[in-house]
Amino acid sequence: MTSNVLEHVTDGAAMIGELARVVRPGGFLYLSWTTWLSPLGGHEMSPFHYLGPRAGLRAYRAVRRHDPPWNVPGRTLFVRHSKDVLTLIRDRGDLELVDMAPRYWPALRVVRYVPLLGDTLMWNCVLLLRKAPGAGAAGSARASRGGTRPG
Repeated sequence: MTSNVLEHVTDGAAMIGELARVVRPGGFLYLSWTTWLSPLGGHEMSPFHYLGPRAGLRAYRAVRRHDPPWNVPGRTLFVRHSKDVLTLIRDRGDLELVDMAPRYWPALRVVRYVPLLGDTLMWNCVLLLRKAPGAGAAGSARASRGGTRPG
């Protein structure tokens, strides 16, 4: 189980790979993170993050001169969109998506299907994943050959 960690690691694929490695075949993973396009995607830098990682940071620093951000895009905060994370998981081949929902409003899971607004409305995305029953501890052959892309 992880909560609000994925957006803080440089290599999201490596993190997902390590989680998959330590879960037994047939076991479950809970993965939660704040999507970049959500209202708090830039953490304390919000709403300036909507300008993009670089311009948003410049705008934040211009407005809040005395208050440097704890989370700096590209250093301690990384852009994570749900579509990209789902691609990382699909590319592995040893994890299956059981459910995807907004963490704080799981009954509103239908928002993930809203074109162009899914990540914004998802706010804090939660994935429930299951490791394939036949997958070994090292993951799928594709994953062990380096089939995942960096996050």
